[in-house]
Amino acid sequence: MTTKFFATLTFLLAFNLTQSIAAHIVPDFKVVVTEKKIFIIADETPVKCLSIVVKDHKGTVVAEKNLSSKSADWSIDVTHLAKGYYTIIVGNEHSLQFVR
Repeated sequence: MTTKFFATLTFLLAFNLTQSIAAHIVPDFKVVVTEKKIFIIADETPVKCLSIVVKDHKGTVVAEKNLSSKSADWSIDVTHLAKGYYTIIVGNEHSLQFVR
């Protein structure tokens, strides 16, 4: 009886851990910067929420967008940005610098 209880408990803990890890997987993606837009091209991994932030050279947030698998438009309009140096931050781990 005790063995079955611990086996069931171990299974449930392992299942919950794998679900937590799967929820935090960041998809592979490509960032394409054009004169008018920044495009985020992701693989087929389902995305719950992917944060995109654009900061100027002073660190001020000038554009931001949250994307998910349900989002139809995976781009950010940058036509309003002045010429200068910017950083795109995708999620919490990836950043890319570009000049407009």
